[in-house]
Amino acid sequence: MRSIIQAGCFALALGIDASRLLSIPGLDAGPLLFVALTVWFSMRAGPLGGGAWGFSGGLALGLLYADSSLGARVLGGLLAGSVPVSLRRLLFWRRWPGQVALGALAALLFDLTLLIAGLARGNLVGRPGSLLPGLALDASLTGVACPLLVRLMSRLERAG
Repeated sequence: MRSIIQAGCFALALGIDASRLLSIPGLDAGPLLFVALTVWFSMRAGPLGGGAWGFSGGLALGLLYADSSLGARVLGGLLAGSVPVSLRRLLFWRRWPGQVALGALAALLFDLTLLIAGLARGNLVGRPGSLLPGLALDASLTGVACPLLVRLMSRLERAG
């Protein structure tokens, strides 16, 4: 039952991310809910489990967007799920400030991977420096969403 709840919440987060439902109009920025859930999974299961959830989330988002960034989304999800969890020893991740920091770092890794891949393909319009405020806003919003999703998922897991 627990894995069904986790998969359902993950699919819901992917649907919200793909639909851009929580994006701020005009800024094209919003929280990356699948990255925040990937951080929760990685805090519980370690870098391998978090990387697997991030990989599958990036793959699902790439298939939902159906554009040329599939590989970058997969790599970004893998990095977002496996790298920040290695900082668990430096941060007190059981409290909300550590969760905010891990969520922001994971979102930043995901977005930077997409930015670097876009630069390598020549798909970016304008200067990369002009995109940095949007990346910082994505990371901040994901960081804020991370402790909320951790509490929600923990409660759902205890109830189920």
